[in-house]
Amino acid sequence: MFEMLVWARGVENYNQKNYSLASKDFQYLVDNYPDNDKYRNWLIASKTIKTKKYLNFIWGFAMVGFIWYFMATNDRDSNAHYFLIATIVFVLLGVTVEIANSLLKSRINKQ
Repeated sequence: MFEMLVWARGVENYNQKNYSLASKDFQYLVDNYPDNDKYRNWLIASKTIKTKKYLNFIWGFAMVGFIWYFMATNDRDSNAHYFLIATIVFVLLGVTVEIANSLLKSRINKQ
C-alpha cells in the first residue's frame, strides 16, 4: 500500500513539474524495489527532463549558427568566422550535456 502511495505522489509531483520531489520519491522506490523498471524509467525521466529542454535550445542555436555561417560565407562577409565559432561552442556544449545525460542514465540503470 505504501509503495502505491509513494508512486502516486511521485507521478503527481512529476505532473506538477516538481521534478526534485518526484526524483526523491522515485529514488526511494528504486532503492526499495530494484526489480521494477517502471520506477527506474520515471527516475531517469524526472532527473533528465530539464536538461532535455535546454538541449532543444542548444541544438537549435547550433543549427541557426550553422545556417548563418553558410549565409555569411555566401555573401563574403568578413565576420563569418564568428558564426562558425558560435556554432562550434554550441555543438560542444550540446555534446557535453548529452554525455552527462547518458552517464546519469547508465548510473541509474546500474543501481
